[in-house]
Amino acid sequence: MMSSTDTNESDVVITPDTMSKFNDTFPHCRQFEFIDRDGPDHSPIYTCKVTINRISYEAKGKNKRDAQKLCAAMALADYNRRPDIFQRYEESSISIPLPSILNEINKNIAYETGIGRLNIDENVRVTLSIDDQIFEGFGPKQQVAKIRAIVETMETLWNFRFQYQTDGQPKVVLSGNALDEVTLPPKEKLQVFKFIVKEYTKDLNARELRFKKEFNINKSIGSGCYGEVYEVENKLERTVYAVKKVKIRFSELMENKLKKKSREIIELARYQHRNIVRYYTSWFEIENPTSNAIEYSTVDDIPCLNMYLQTELCVENLQKWLSRRKVTNSYSYSMEKIMLRDILKALNYLHNERVIHRDIKPSNILIADELGNMVIKLSDFGLAREVNNPCSSAANLTGGVGTIFYAAPEIYSFSYNFSSDIYSLGIVTLELFSDIADSTEKFAEAVRDLTKNRNLPYDLTSKSLYLSDTIKEMTDSDPSRRPTAATLLNSRFLFEDVESANQFTLSQCYEEIRQLNKTIELKNEEIHNLKFELAKYRLKASNILENPFQK
Repeated sequence: MMSSTDTNESDVVITPDTMSKFNDTFPHCRQFEFIDRDGPDHSPIYTCKVTINRISYEAKGKNKRDAQKLCAAMALADYNRRPDIFQRYEESSISIPLPSILNEINKNIAYETGIGRLNIDENVRVTLSIDDQIFEGFGPKQQVAKIRAIVETMETLWNFRFQYQTDGQPKVVLSGNALDEVTLPPKEKLQVFKFIVKEYTKDLNARELRFKKEFNINKSIGSGCYGEVYEVENKLERTVYAVKKVKIRFSELMENKLKKKSREIIELARYQHRNIVRYYTSWFEIENPTSNAIEYSTVDDIPCLNMYLQTELCVENLQKWLSRRKVTNSYSYSMEKIMLRDILKALNYLHNERVIHRDIKPSNILIADELGNMVIKLSDFGLAREVNNPCSSAANLTGGVGTIFYAAPEIYSFSYNFSSDIYSLGIVTLELFSDIADSTEKFAEAVRDLTKNRNLPYDLTSKSLYLSDTIKEMTDSDPSRRPTAATLLNSRFLFEDVESANQFTLSQCYEEIRQLNKTIELKNEEIHNLKFELAKYRLKASNILENPFQK
């Protein structure tokens, strides 16, 4: 059911950027309706309307454009005054044909088409009869009028919510609050939701129980807001893998969100690199409620969609490794360099593929055991985005992603680039080479001290001047001054051990040469003395030969 706003035309001010602000604030709702034209021909008055989340804003103007601007200004004023009423605007929705949903609720529905109102946008009327009640819908075409009649019916009788997209088409809102507000009887409510899930997933080739049929679960090896990660064994192959289960709740079944969650599948399949976690396959499954109750009671009793990703099994992630290092006190400067070098190799590969990871942090850096050798691998590309323009490393992408402590300053705006990954890795490097991972407070303080005052912990600066300079360069507030992954791979910091080793070897060589030269001098002196002795004996022998009888 539609409602009107309390905001009046006299309460708002139109500015040159009113329409642009409106489009930015309500990007999916730009459908203005022309209501009426009144007044004399030389001075007509136009009435327009825009509806956002069932709230209507109607205004008059000297022309349609002015009326639309005033509608937009009223909506913006309402948004600034009470933004809570627009929360539902961001809620998930599904574009399943509304006649199919209504038919699932009640199959005894009669439609009748007739002449509508005088204006061209509402010249067709469709009436809908259900349980002795009649609802009307108006539109420029029969199908539009029919959909509007269905929306009016579902809003009035059962309190369904709808969201209007750029094309003006209504979609069922599926947030937890919206589902709980639907007033259908519990059994019918569950039946309708099951139908919507089935319809929505029919193109995803979703299977039931594939995970349980093909794998034995050995243990859970990770969990978070994204879902669960399990160590599993394939029943047929007897091979061990990792399977990530991402629960897409019914309230999240929206085209845009599913595309974001599916992005990881698409990205993982492309990457073939020793330092990128190996992807095998993925699939979707419909998971029915765990409760055997027939009646719907809460959102958790609604079927949900699960996305599964099968990857190689890694021993642990860097976050766990850092915690274990703290307990065992097993700090190794050379080992930490090897780990950083592996991460840089993965990042350099991704950046060459024109991909920004956007979520570099210890929990997304995995450690694998390959024939007894530790290999570091990057994982979790749920936030990764490909930059298609090879001429520019910057791209306008979704802002505000990543984990707060590891996120580069520019990531909260709408334009950032590959150096954002370098910043995040700079924070990881800070954590990797010092003991600040011991506590969250210690880590947070160290990050703040670095970003605000450009100071580093003493235990880190005492290790290497090159290391300190490298971290500061990686976390520079100016993205253009940060080094690339390729530059870092050839940095003096990563090769200082080799330089020191070479310098030590050269010193040894010089000492050996000095000692050998000294030995040569001594031997030359011995040779000189021996030659002198030899000359004496030769002279004596010569005298004997000349005077054989001389005594």
